[in-house]
Amino acid sequence: MRRLITAALVLSFAPLVLAAGWNKAYFGATKPGSFATYRTTSTIGPPSTYTMSRRADQGGLVVIESYSEFADKVTPSSTTRYEMAKGFDVDRDAIDYMKQVVGMSMGVGKDGALEAMPAEVLTSIKAVPTYAATAAFKATETVDGKSCDRYTYTRDQPGTPSVESGDIWLNPTVPFGVVKHTTTQKDRTGKVMWTTETVLLSSGAKPVPATTMTAAPVDPTLKPMTLKAAYDAGLIYVNVEIAPADKRGDRLNLRIETKGKPLTLTVAAANTSLRVEIPFQNLVFNAGTPRQFELSDGKPATLVVNQVGTDRVVAGKFRISIYEGDPTFTGSATMDTVK
Repeated sequence: MRRLITAALVLSFAPLVLAAGWNKAYFGATKPGSFATYRTTSTIGPPSTYTMSRRADQGGLVVIESYSEFADKVTPSSTTRYEMAKGFDVDRDAIDYMKQVVGMSMGVGKDGALEAMPAEVLTSIKAVPTYAATAAFKATETVDGKSCDRYTYTRDQPGTPSVESGDIWLNPTVPFGVVKHTTTQKDRTGKVMWTTETVLLSSGAKPVPATTMTAAPVDPTLKPMTLKAAYDAGLIYVNVEIAPADKRGDRLNLRIETKGKPLTLTVAAANTSLRVEIPFQNLVFNAGTPRQFELSDGKPATLVVNQVGTDRVVAGKFRISIYEGDPTFTGSATMDTVK
């Protein structure tokens, strides 16, 4: 899985750029259902093809997906899905979208189960400099019959061994805006390490269900909701850790994170059961007393609760959440029967 994560991240950085410093809002064609397919060639590694698509919004949040295929017949194809923060401006920011990712999941193949990525992965991708920060307009040029604005840029992330520079050709009628993208990677001495060229192969739009486009999203910030309701709705991550000294798993240390929306959550003085399914069926706990707490992006809440039942988790550290109705699990858990 480590190789898959690395490959997907590298590919995702190559095609898209953001628009805080661009002359125009180049990404207005990136509507729900729109897609753009690209081919990347490099002086190292095999060619690859990937398709960027904007899925139907989920709970009022923009969702972007990347499906990648590799020509080496060794690296499996992969799907990476990103959830954007509340208020994400697609028209101006679709290029540097990774700066505003609040949820990320990956899977092998096109229709395989997606696994939520841990917080440290999101932190690492958000640390990469944007294209827009140094973008400079150079000229209007025709690429593959399309009139494009060409920009140059440099991305220099402190602490890394290399510096990326490149050119991006943008057209506002194309979903995701990018028609062509070239990069040069140099080490700190100025020696060229590798180059890439990414070109647009095709683009268009597919219909999405009318209900996802016309229904007013439910805003959970309007009133408090239970932790279980927020979990079942796919609005939060629940990070669970059991102290090594707790051999029975009596106490669960929970860190609750929102996927982007500010939330007011409650926990009743009764059993709460969160669906997990794999590697165990449910996580059941009791808070002891009623609780109410606030969540916002970057500001999680912590709870210590009592695990309930005889078949329980007795050791581990993991994250659970619901994505598109299905539970996801990341980490490790040891199960046992406690009497």
